[in-house]
Amino acid sequence: MIKVAIVCKTGASTWLSCQVISANLIQAYSKIDDIDLTFVEDRSSSGAYGGILTAEELVSGNFEKIVFIEHTPHPIEILKGLYHLSKTYKPELYFHVYGDFTLNLDKWVIVESILKNYNTCFICASDKHSGLITKFINSQNSLVKTIPFPVNESLFYYSEELRHQYRQSMSWSEDEFVILYSGRLSLQKNILYLIEAFDFFRRSIRGKVKLCLVGWVDDLGLPYIGKSRLSGMMDYEIQFLIKKLFYPDAVSMIQYLGNVPNESLNKIYNAADLFVSPSTHNDEDFGMSVGEALLTGASAVLTDWGGYSQFASISKDLVSLIPVIKSKDKNSPDFQKLIIQLIDKFKSYNPKGREEAALSAQNSLSTKKISNLLYELLLNPNENNQFNGFTDIMHATKQSFVVNPNSPFGFGKKYNDLYRELYGDY
Repeated sequence: MIKVAIVCKTGASTWLSCQVISANLIQAYSKIDDIDLTFVEDRSSSGAYGGILTAEELVSGNFEKIVFIEHTPHPIEILKGLYHLSKTYKPELYFHVYGDFTLNLDKWVIVESILKNYNTCFICASDKHSGLITKFINSQNSLVKTIPFPVNESLFYYSEELRHQYRQSMSWSEDEFVILYSGRLSLQKNILYLIEAFDFFRRSIRGKVKLCLVGWVDDLGLPYIGKSRLSGMMDYEIQFLIKKLFYPDAVSMIQYLGNVPNESLNKIYNAADLFVSPSTHNDEDFGMSVGEALLTGASAVLTDWGGYSQFASISKDLVSLIPVIKSKDKNSPDFQKLIIQLIDKFKSYNPKGREEAALSAQNSLSTKKISNLLYELLLNPNENNQFNGFTDIMHATKQSFVVNPNSPFGFGKKYNDLYRELYGDY
């Protein structure tokens, strides 16, 4: 039986989505029966000494494969420890890659020479993110695999009872068409576009409609091209736009629920009729909130961007993709196509198909399904996949972050050629 170590930390990530992903990955790996799995605590957040302690446990365990599932801390200290403790111990290394990979290129470059001693595999959650990571790795596409992040089917599932209960508690009538956005309310996620599109949509149809916003307001801006935001600016712009477009009906038309605990999201997804996200965020490698909504049977309208594009493979009837218009200074969802898709989903909505849709999504994204995919990956030898270094564009990107940390992908608030080369197919 293959001996595999899963390296994970005990403390929670500061990013809510990464907390969820980590917990779901642990659950998915825990469901694998035919592999000798050991969960090893990542102590490297305390520094080099913690990395050495973790590496010692891995070396003494003589594991054949080591899987790193966290996005932070970076495994740099553990990798240093592994190499220096034993030059002859050569486990296969697997790294689950998150959307923030490009933010840590300096650390990956430091361990480049160490990684050349091991067979490696980088596991991405979508094909488009795999395509991006492949651009960073020398000439070996086989080192990059696509396996979606799992969604916890015990927390997210279809329930007509939950739907009716939550709608009643929120005073939403049964004939009211509720559009839901869940995630950060930020410039990167194009939340202002969504509010404007909803205004056009509600003027174009006959019927009761509502936009429900879930998440926290984020003033991050577009740091890759130097677009910073003053604290509180995003909240001001959202409130101003809502009052401008919807007064005096703002309260009844748009409902902001704030940051909702993860365990309460299932009933909100069930109560909503359509999930919408027009995001063009650089780090949109998957879309955990999208996956959660789909497991409740909700249909979705998403940008054809990053990891979002992958969801259309679950069901073209369930998920509609809108094009992204790319220009020098921004990537924007096709506004007209977004409105058309909202109208189409409103006219074609049939609540009777939700249970079947939820089961279809489970068959693609549940922890049970992803557990099977991870099992198949670990079961097969990762031979002839020795790491052969990073590419020139990887080093150029890393250097751009060093020289222009506040604007690595643009100057004068416009995207540069490096960005277009990396994200042109995103």
